[in-house]
Amino acid sequence: MEIIFLVAYIFALLLQIFFYLIAFFSLLKAKTASNFIDNNKKFIDNKNIFGNNENFIYNKKKFTFVSIIICARNEATNLKNHLPNFLRQQYQGNWELIVVDDDSGDDSLAILADFKQQYPERLRVLALKNKSKAGKKTALKAGIIAARGEWILLSDADCCPNSLNWLNLMIQKGIENSKREIVLGFSPYRGKNSLLSAWIGYETALTGLQYLSFAAWGRAYMGVGRNLLYKKQLFLDKNSFDEDTLASGDDDLFINKASNSQNTSFCLHKDSFCISNPPQSWTALYGQKKRHFAAGNFYPNGAKVKLFILAQSHFWAHTGLLFFLTFGSINWAIFSLWLLRNLVVWGLMGYICKRIFGYKKNLSLLPFFDLAVPIYYCIIALLFTNSQKKIEWK
Repeated sequence: MEIIFLVAYIFALLLQIFFYLIAFFSLLKAKTASNFIDNNKKFIDNKNIFGNNENFIYNKKKFTFVSIIICARNEATNLKNHLPNFLRQQYQGNWELIVVDDDSGDDSLAILADFKQQYPERLRVLALKNKSKAGKKTALKAGIIAARGEWILLSDADCCPNSLNWLNLMIQKGIENSKREIVLGFSPYRGKNSLLSAWIGYETALTGLQYLSFAAWGRAYMGVGRNLLYKKQLFLDKNSFDEDTLASGDDDLFINKASNSQNTSFCLHKDSFCISNPPQSWTALYGQKKRHFAAGNFYPNGAKVKLFILAQSHFWAHTGLLFFLTFGSINWAIFSLWLLRNLVVWGLMGYICKRIFGYKKNLSLLPFFDLAVPIYYCIIALLFTNSQKKIEWK
């Protein structure tokens, strides 16, 4: 029995090393490709991205109509602060911004009316009242049905595009291949000097590492609705949300249904990121994780198995060593392999957080988070598995 456990433990360590190495090089390759500037394109000066700069990306390909859709419920402050950064996107093709107000009880509609006066040709507002079905999906579907664009670009009211090139970069990734129908974006959270903020940043980077590397291997299983592009016709063809009973999952469950090995890509250019406000308390983070875990229960079995194996290898990489130290003996070869795993994972995660995803604060906490995350996910699983409570998006 001890030999079997030893072999399984070595396998877990090697799997961790192998996954992080392959995922790192996949993301590094994509990052390099995203940052490549063709001689036929002109980019906005990043030092003045919100100034009166008239340069925009130029591409000789035919420009396509894009509809940006934001669903908002009681988001008056965020709409006032962030909507200008969406409305001022520079794109040579036709595009529109649709804000779906989901029965807000604050000043959202008044603020949207003011923006409508300033951007009458660009902004469209849909006001939903007394919906027959709760949840964000109803609002999102209404926006997609009303959209005039061939492509749908999604974000949230509390998000801010990292540059005026956001729309350009995402759609260029979509039209560079005739088979492409989905582009996954990345949406980091604003970093603060707090333990909560550092933890959220690490978890977001870890999730990004996983879902973007799987997409690079033709096995996309999720995206984030804060920064997600897909064709409107794909949404209609998949009859999305009609059969869903879950309030959450408008992004990851749709990707599970609509993605295949050829139609999905992702963009890692820093100017294509959409920065979001993180949960402001551990209680808010708990509620967010509850919604995410509820959607994860509906993942296809293949995706569940892969994620389970990956999570288990992470868990046993650390707890296995404790078992050896507590109930048996451990030799220097095994301990050295554990150290090698940590050096590889911590080093690569540090590079990924800083150079690929733009997280630069509190990187010294990465080893602690790597040790803690298996326990964290075990607690999450115990709390949320088979939970039948109603989950609202707001």
